[in-house]
Amino acid sequence: MADRRQISKQARTTRVQRAQVVERFHQSGLTRSAFARRHGLSAWKLSRWLAEANGDSKPASSPMMFGELKLAPSPLPETAGWALEVVGANGVTIRLRQALSVRELSRLLRASRGC
Repeated sequence: MADRRQISKQARTTRVQRAQVVERFHQSGLTRSAFARRHGLSAWKLSRWLAEANGDSKPASSPMMFGELKLAPSPLPETAGWALEVVGANGVTIRLRQALSVRELSRLLRASRGC
């Protein structure tokens, strides 16, 4: 139990301390969420530390916050039947029969990130 308080009560951890926690995680055989619960960490924080240990600046599961949208140089032909088509980097295609406001389109794109 002392181990749990040591990790969770510290305001900041050093790189060495994070590396020690990551090493304990790898030796534990537990899932991330089980290890985090047992040691008073958030699963998100443990994921960040694991990513840091692998040399990543952020966890692989972090959602993409911004992406480039390329607009067609000319409107789609009427026969296409779509007012707007957005193809995401992950291959998800969103087709709209009528235009949306920027706010509605933004909400739709945020909701489709999980697809």
